[in-house]
Parts: sequence; structure tokens; C-alpha cells
Amino acid sequence: MAVWDFKKRRDVFNDIKQFYIPKCFNDQKQYVETRDLQSFIEHNYPYRVLDAIEFFAKYNSSNNFEVEINSILKLNGIRLKLYNGKIIDTYDNQIKNTMLESIHEVGLKELIQEAEKYYDEGNFRIRHHETAKIDIEDNRHYDYFYKRCLSLISIVIQYIDDGKII
Repeated sequence: MAVWDFKKRRDVFNDIKQFYIPKCFNDQKQYVETRDLQSFIEHNYPYRVLDAIEFFAKYNSSNNFEVEINSILKLNGIRLKLYNGKIIDTYDNQIKNTMLESIHEVGLKELIQEAEKYYDEGNFRIRHHETAKIDIEDNRHYDYFYKRCLSLISIVIQYIDDGKII
């Protein structure tokens, strides 16, 4: 089944419309609303195209869509990768892994890894395009996530201020 078949195109475009008004650049270079997925993809900001790729991944999980997208990205020297329906920056992963190796403080490295794991493997949809995750309908959950992140940031800042990290 082709990636661009009508039903998938319609479903992807409907998914996009759930999160924002689809817009693209017209011939006069104005950013205007569009009802056409092709125009949305071909005449838009790169991050909007990446959104579309992630939505298409949702409807193409049973074929080699991910492999094809990753081949295109690699062929064009783009340091991104489609992994489990999410676009990730491979360069950020290299930096993150290198950074974690340099942290020797007892507990801090594990705390950062736990936060990362909690975010990556969590079941709640934090970012708008994480369509395979559960919607957060209770504002208390946002409060909980906020306080966890704030605590982590506070601890990291304390370590930085003490000169233990760098």
C-alpha cells in the first residue's frame, strides 16, 4: 500500500487539524490556511513536515516506512531519525550519552536517566504529536509533571552551582 494513498492522506490531515490549523506558503510567500496535504508538506516549515512524517508513521507501522524515511534522511545528511513514530535528533543522543558519562555524582546520573526514561516511555501525551499516548485530561497531572521537572532542574542547578558538574 502506497504511503500517499487517499485514506492515509485524509487521516493524517485530520490528525494535523486536531492540533493546529494547517497552513502553508502560497505563491505570494504568504503563510495561509490550506486544505491540501500536498501543499502543506511541499510549502511549509521543516518542523511541520516532520509532524506530517510522524503522523504518517502512525498509519504505516506495518510496512518499511520507517526504514525508507531514515534512508532518505541519511542520504541527505540530515541528523534526524524516525524511531517508533517519533523524529529524534541523533546528534542530541550522542551529546546526551557523552554528557551522562561525565557525571560522576552519586544519584544525579540515575536521576537524569530516570527522568529521561519516564519521559520517553511514559504513557501520557506531553507533546502534541504523540498520538499513540494517553491524553492528559486532569490538570493535576500537568501539576505533577511540572513539579517533577522543577525538582530535577533544581537539583541539577545545585550541582552546577557547587561546581561539581562541568
